[in-house]
Amino acid sequence: MRVLLVNPPEVDEIKATISAHARNNLVTLGLLYLASHLEADHDVKVVDMSLSEQTTSELPGIIDDFRPDIIGITSVITLWGTVLDLVHTAKRHAPDVVTVVGGANVSKYPAETLSHKDIDYIVVGIGQKPMLELCNRLEKRERDFDIENCYVQGRDYPSFTTVYSEDCHIDNFPFPDRLATPYDRYYASISPENPTTSMITSMGCPYKCAYCSSRLEQAFQLRKETRVVDEMAEIEQIGIKSILFQDDLFTIRLSRVKNICEDIIRRGIKLNWSVKSRIDSIRPEMLDVMQRAGCSNIHFGIESGNDSTLRRMKKGYDVKKVRESIKMVKASGLQCTGNFMLAYPGEEEEDVLNTIEFAAELDLNMTHFGITYAMPMTELFYEGVRAGRHSGKDPWSEFTRNPDKGEDLFRIYASNRFSNDQLNRFLEIAFSKNRTLFDLNKEKQACQSSG
Repeated sequence: MRVLLVNPPEVDEIKATISAHARNNLVTLGLLYLASHLEADHDVKVVDMSLSEQTTSELPGIIDDFRPDIIGITSVITLWGTVLDLVHTAKRHAPDVVTVVGGANVSKYPAETLSHKDIDYIVVGIGQKPMLELCNRLEKRERDFDIENCYVQGRDYPSFTTVYSEDCHIDNFPFPDRLATPYDRYYASISPENPTTSMITSMGCPYKCAYCSSRLEQAFQLRKETRVVDEMAEIEQIGIKSILFQDDLFTIRLSRVKNICEDIIRRGIKLNWSVKSRIDSIRPEMLDVMQRAGCSNIHFGIESGNDSTLRRMKKGYDVKKVRESIKMVKASGLQCTGNFMLAYPGEEEEDVLNTIEFAAELDLNMTHFGITYAMPMTELFYEGVRAGRHSGKDPWSEFTRNPDKGEDLFRIYASNRFSNDQLNRFLEIAFSKNRTLFDLNKEKQACQSSG
């Protein structure tokens, strides 16, 4: 089978606030994992329409060039309208092509996704195994079959279940095929050198922050330490210079961090890499070995400069711990970056401004600020319903079924205490007092222009 895997263009992406416009240009790992698992048995092509700045209207030309039997498209909520445009375009241009949609939004809202008749199949959860089995069945011209974590258009399903079985552990699959897209065009402004790629050492999160849905979306998995370093060695061999680890908890276990770093040093791998960490999982004995192994930056989900807010968030640490951890990391010579959430429920204007000042006081290498949004299916969402701050209607569910309601997608701000003008003013103040990705991007562009 000829399988075309597509990352949608971002030109029409819905952005909640100005913060969403600041981002790096990184590869979509999910498609590369699919490609590496499928390509032993099928002819696979990956097209990153975001990277190449293509539009939906260019899909027919891509179809004509490759002549796929199957088109698989990955989806996130902010690009759902674009995904549907791609599906409709594919079906109009090549009616016999099989359309498959997967990704985080599909796994959350399978019934809503299948309400769109041009989508033939959906894949939920970890996609490698069901996608390969689907391709194999279709190649044999089978039509009446059941595949775990794969659902078919036109069937009446009483319920939808995402199964996370042991044989779907990420270490059971090949490394992402980073040669499937132009790897040398991906970059991150925080990286000392580019090109940069994404990588994960774990999936999911065992913690219970009130605003986060990570525990609901993915069973927690830790990769084997040797597999992590094997993949890093492959990345170096390709010619990539830096890695942004996308999992939330690289530092969850001291022994694991040490084993990975010591193996990197022992093999002589020379890569720059950045990780994410909780404030309370950093240990002094981690930092030296991480730096010697190539770590350049640790990104923290700090979130607030107010102890009362941190308690409501269920973060498990206080402002004093934040100061101690940041001071410790900076003293080691590593860079620190951090994320902050403004206007959390219960906060007054003074609390919001305090978080902004706290971020400036920490003097981080980069900060990111966002307005707190009551993400559906989270504890914060349901608490807001009980408190009467918003209705129990899930706007993402409605949007997945009817994307014409896109204007409501990000209107459930967690707090109803501030107007939109006030929220935008908070962001402007935060950006003016702190170094953000906007500033890093400008600095990189200036360096490239002068070079």
